[in-house]
Amino acid sequence: MKKIVIIIILVTIYFSTVFAQTKTIENDRWRLSLRKNGTIESIYFKQSKNSVVFFSDQFPGPAWYVQTGDKVTEVPTLRGDGNKFTYLYDRLVLSIEYKDEDGKLLLIASVKNNDNVPFQPTRLGLRLGINTYMNKYPDWESKMFPTLMRCEKTHFWGYFMSPLGKILVIAGPDAIASWSHNYSKVGLRPPYEMGGHRITSVNLDFINTLPLPERHPQNLWQIKTGETKTFRIYLDEIENLDKLAQKIPEFTQAPFINMDKTSNEKGDEFNFAVHSAETVNTEISSPQGKYTLLKPTSHSGSRYLYSFNKTQKYGLYHIKVSSGSAKVSEASFYVRKPYDWYMQKAIEAVVEFPQKASKSHCESWYGFYTAFAGGKYFPDNEYVKKADEQFQKILPLVFDTVRYEPYEDKDRIQNTSSMIGILVDRYQLFHDKNDLKEALALADFP
Repeated sequence: MKKIVIIIILVTIYFSTVFAQTKTIENDRWRLSLRKNGTIESIYFKQSKNSVVFFSDQFPGPAWYVQTGDKVTEVPTLRGDGNKFTYLYDRLVLSIEYKDEDGKLLLIASVKNNDNVPFQPTRLGLRLGINTYMNKYPDWESKMFPTLMRCEKTHFWGYFMSPLGKILVIAGPDAIASWSHNYSKVGLRPPYEMGGHRITSVNLDFINTLPLPERHPQNLWQIKTGETKTFRIYLDEIENLDKLAQKIPEFTQAPFINMDKTSNEKGDEFNFAVHSAETVNTEISSPQGKYTLLKPTSHSGSRYLYSFNKTQKYGLYHIKVSSGSAKVSEASFYVRKPYDWYMQKAIEAVVEFPQKASKSHCESWYGFYTAFAGGKYFPDNEYVKKADEQFQKILPLVFDTVRYEPYEDKDRIQNTSSMIGILVDRYQLFHDKNDLKEALALADFP
């Protein structure tokens, strides 16, 4: 019996030691901790003393995955050689390599097709593995949320940001087909899985079947016979969002379009800046497809300032900036109608798309917020009265108006708090004191 116990202990120690082993790459700015299988444990930035945590269980990464139809295959690590890790999927040879490139943290992902036919998956790419799952306070304060991810025709960039203001930039000079999220799962009894709405991690989809948005590259839907594709990805921390304009061109060798706002009213000038180490050509297309070639109003170092005053038509305008090295960056802004137009259309929509008497989800009826809050400014809008008629029918179906508590899903406190807010808005519109009495009664619901 003692021998069996000793063997179990030795085996446990062996596997714990093997799988706990980490490899470290570092310089004076950052320290990268890698697991034995090539996934990242953490990135520690020394100046800010900030750690970016990666998954160890649910979505560890970076790791290759392949999707064919609805089937997703996680590609296991074949071997590790120094800072480079190799993977095998059918006749594909894949790799991930980590480098300190002149102080910059660089990940190089490569895939070669050794088959005699082109490889045309639904998707092929990397699960980054960054833990973005915000499920409880105060843990979520340090989680890096995927705030912005953007594919350009010639490159890729984005950033993660925590509620505490820590920012992780991700960018690369090579185009990728798309990006996607991994979501939490609930009801974990297949085939009865239901996708949650919390983002757990992010995928970089190097290859993706068409169609894709027009702004994305349109040639990354297959890997030809004998072809090798390589994708470079940089990861770095910045102090604040103002630093994006410097960091993105550094990592992508592409122009960066910097806009203080993304919309304005008709006739107003639209101002923006372009940051580029090379001279650029900048053009704007109107909603009617008319192109205007812009010249900068001023130029200082790598920063070009522009002003566009031909905003006489409502709709979406596209900015396209090309550099001498054939890098292309795009952005859009919208010339909007006055804000009161949108509010009145929103009030109409509350009636045209009727609110539902859901006992479980306030999202089904909190369009009444819009009707009553907007009605304070537009009391003559005929849809305000129609929305109120809907509200009078729905309230007693969702809440017990004797005990003043929800009929169902009483633990979803957002339902009760939303109804309190709607009742307060209704009081401010109609000055019906009964609304306040009902709101106070609901506020006492335990």
